[in-house]
Amino acid sequence: MAKCLIKSSLLLIPVLTIAEPLPTIKKNNLRITFIILAIGLISCQNKTEVKNTEKKKTIELKIVNSKEVDLTNNVSNSKKLSPISKPKYLLSENSISLLTLEEFKENGDFRSTKNNDSLFVEFLINFTTYQNNLNDSLYNDANYETYNTLIYSNETLIDPKAKEFEAIIKEYGFFISSSEGDIFLEKDPSFLNNFTIYLSERMNVFKKQYIKEIKFPIAEDGGIIISTKELIERMLFWEHFARSNKGFELPEYAQEEFENNLFYLMFGMDNTPIFDWNSQPHKIKPELTKEFERIIGKYPESVSIKYLEDYLIFIEDNSFIYSEEFNKYARMKFPKMFGK
Repeated sequence: MAKCLIKSSLLLIPVLTIAEPLPTIKKNNLRITFIILAIGLISCQNKTEVKNTEKKKTIELKIVNSKEVDLTNNVSNSKKLSPISKPKYLLSENSISLLTLEEFKENGDFRSTKNNDSLFVEFLINFTTYQNNLNDSLYNDANYETYNTLIYSNETLIDPKAKEFEAIIKEYGFFISSSEGDIFLEKDPSFLNNFTIYLSERMNVFKKQYIKEIKFPIAEDGGIIISTKELIERMLFWEHFARSNKGFELPEYAQEEFENNLFYLMFGMDNTPIFDWNSQPHKIKPELTKEFERIIGKYPESVSIKYLEDYLIFIEDNSFIYSEEFNKYARMKFPKMFGK
């Protein structure tokens, strides 16, 4: 590397005082010396600037090249793992979940909990619509069977593309759930909990139960998968919540959940019927009627009592034998359930 000699040349300059008169020749020699030194200084400075410029360009070039390499690596990886790692229907700018959370973080502290509650409920309704639309798109995705490998218990059988897809949808506030061997997107409880600090106590009570029922759904594969005790507790919770919160932002939700749980308690589901499969004719399970009697005795103020008392009479009138009459009775008592 070339070195600049200006500093060492400066050491050769004699020390002068203003008081000393200089002969003309010496003055001319001195001017020539200064001119030579100035030219050398300018030359060295230019070389330094050129070298700095070249160094800067080299650094910039390396940065550009590194970006190109990273981009190449990303393209390469995407081809190996998932050529459509982010399906068109999963675009961040369309994510109501991310946009709403960002808005709450910016403005939630400046609003009353009442306003935040209303906005959260509005979000929850839209989020559910968003969820349904994404699921429709997912079912029609050409890679659905690939993503469906996420349900395999053997990790080695899960396609890498499916893992990548799972990571993407988590960003949008969902997780992969499954029913009857098929995956679908469900709201992620941890995402919903991001709103906790902005909401009222009442809304958080609602959200806590809502999240619990996401984690532990009532049914799967056409059968009830929670205990009878839990089913009763949910029924009573929603009944109490509906009664205690007349001005709740989702006026019909709690009442509908109460009726849903009561319906399944009374009539079961296809794969968890209220009768014993092994009996001929099909006898109503005695442990179920005992639960009805227990609820009637323990919760006399519950609205469910008028349903259960009438139902026990109906069961006795049918000699505790299940028949098509039970379907007719269910349609009469819960017409909304059959209208869904």
